Amino acid sequence: MTAHSGLLRVGRAGAPRAFWRSWTGRALEPRVPGKWVVDAASGAGADTSNLEEALEAARPGGEILIRPGAYSLSAALNRPLTLTGQGAGPEETTLTASSSTALAVTMGKVTLRNLTVAVDGSGGAALRVDGGELSLSRVRLRAAAGSLGAEVLRGRLSAEETVFDGEGTGALILGRASRGEFNGALFYNTGHALRVSDGAQAMVSSSTFKDNAGAFSADAEGSISDLGSTLRNSRESAVLAVDRSKVQLSGTRIEGSGKHGVSLGQGATAALHRVSITGSGGAAVSVSGKAELHAITIQLRDNRSCALELENAEAFLDAAVVQGNQCGVAFFGRGALQSNAGDFTGNSRGALLYSEKFKSKIFLKGAGNLPPDFQGLFR
Repeated sequence: MTAHSGLLRVGRAGAPRAFWRSWTGRALEPRVPGKWVVDAASGAGADTSNLEEALEAARPGGEILIRPGAYSLSAALNRPLTLTGQGAGPEETTLTASSSTALAVTMGKVTLRNLTVAVDGSGGAALRVDGGELSLSRVRLRAAAGSLGAEVLRGRLSAEETVFDGEGTGALILGRASRGEFNGALFYNTGHALRVSDGAQAMVSSSTFKDNAGAFSADAEGSISDLGSTLRNSRESAVLAVDRSKVQLSGTRIEGSGKHGVSLGQGATAALHRVSITGSGGAAVSVSGKAELHAITIQLRDNRSCALELENAEAFLDAAVVQGNQCGVAFFGRGALQSNAGDFTGNSRGALLYSEKFKSKIFLKGAGNLPPDFQGLFR
């Protein structure tokens, strides 16, 4: 395959099409109208062995069928197309970036199915959305350290049954005009799996995050919502939210984080519903810097530090089960806790820890909490 120093601007008179026209006097066309067959081995029935050539020549709404093999790619698409790998699984058809980005979408809806897209160098992205929409189904994105599996600068990314792996960041969503949707995805052994920033939004459901540096990271007013995913064995905090960002988790399981299960700071807010956090190396939830936690029917069990740590922050709990931790709640400065019908029994150092110097700056409110001596401290 021919490697290009920059992205091939598909939809304009790029080099492959111009060469074909100058050589034959006619435009390159597939055997079946609207459907290209690309085969790196130039097998029978193929229209071309050059994927970039097919991308350049394909018309809006067309489909490109890519036979198993390894392809070098650096292209930008500005019209709707569908790219489908014809192997038994995505690992059989690999598109590797020949420069910083394998494929960029700038306009229209582009769909990728049953493909592996990779970037091996640092500083690049396997896929980039800068306008338009990119839809992934049964795709594997592999990013080397210092690179991105998917980057959304402007537009929408939807990923279903897609695997993000490698040592780089899985997906980065930037800007208020950007949105990411992930259903049934697997983020495995990446740097930070999913990061949103600058007002961007991400919606996640029924996905698995395993052995990443962190699962969810939100900053600069970004927001992440999750329904029913599992976040397992993050090397750092599984969920990190700072700088006025928002996190909403429902039915999420967070297990075995190297640091905190959820870490909130700098004015961030989190709403947790039926969330389970177990086995964290630090606190289940750490809240500081005027951040707020709102939680209903959560379970914070068997975390190495205290279940909930507060420092210049507030937490509102309903029907929380807080057991088997070093302590239930620890105050490291000014803070407020409102808890109703919570069970804080069975923590090795008790339900509440604080320094005497902060006693006058701690506010407890609520009813129906256990054990009784803990409830006795509440207003």
